[in-house]
Amino acid sequence: MFEIGQQVLCILDRPDLAPRKTGAGPTASKDMHGLTAGNVYTIIDFYDAADNWPNSYDVGHICCVLKEIKRPHASQPGFWIGRFRPLKDTKLDLFRKMCLNNPGKNMLELCQSEIEEILTDG
Repeated sequence: MFEIGQQVLCILDRPDLAPRKTGAGPTASKDMHGLTAGNVYTIIDFYDAADNWPNSYDVGHICCVLKEIKRPHASQPGFWIGRFRPLKDTKLDLFRKMCLNNPGKNMLELCQSEIEEILTDG
């Protein structure tokens, strides 16, 4: 499962060459705007490709918008979620584990103690 704020690893950076119904969206763009397999990206939003092209084969294909890549002139702002896999033990996962392991502390106390550790280690 993917979520906003999560870091993901790109596993597929070649342009999408899947056939589309006639007139149901642009042909595949060769410009992936710097998306590179092996790089880590941060998800900042999601959308369903069907919202852009309701008659395309992309119906139900969830896409993610990445913090590190801006696509101002592309027909879609993000990339198909299948191009990525979640990183294991992301910062968000570690924070959740800390919350589960410290039921007596609230989230604010955990954040404060984490910040104090970072500042004293630095």
